[in-house]
Amino acid sequence: MKRRGLSLSIVLLIFAIFVVAAINLELIPEANPETRVLPANLAGIEMYSSVTGAEAILDISRLHGKDFPINSANIGSYGSKHEITVWVASTSLVSIAQGMILDMEESISVGTTPFRPEGDRDQDGRRIYELSGMGQLHFYFRSDNNVVWLAADPRLANEALGQLLEYFP
Repeated sequence: MKRRGLSLSIVLLIFAIFVVAAINLELIPEANPETRVLPANLAGIEMYSSVTGAEAILDISRLHGKDFPINSANIGSYGSKHEITVWVASTSLVSIAQGMILDMEESISVGTTPFRPEGDRDQDGRRIYELSGMGQLHFYFRSDNNVVWLAADPRLANEALGQLLEYFP
């Protein structure tokens, strides 16, 4: 009987190790990742409006013409003239967010969007993509399981980007 108890303990230990490893290796998705609340102001401009939840997920999917596996989303517009807009899409896995970034990069490089790539750079261990178009500067990057897109008036863009990079480390 002692031997059976020991065997069961070993099986349970192995199972527990497998579960912890699977979570750390992202084989088991996070149940309901939350999108962080956006900052109240960016580059000195107060948030004017925001959209969250299912409506934000639908808006982001509509923009891309695709159904990305987004679990939660947040869109914030800053200033009465929408000087700054931030879109954040959260996925259950970092690898899904990375796939979204690669898909966006590929779609933009084809040249059928209103955006012109201005370059990309590594900053603080992550890649920041810079674009121009529609009278604004645009940046997008990944922060863990979040994909963040910033559209801003060129005069405010770099300050807003710096603040977002701190907010979404």
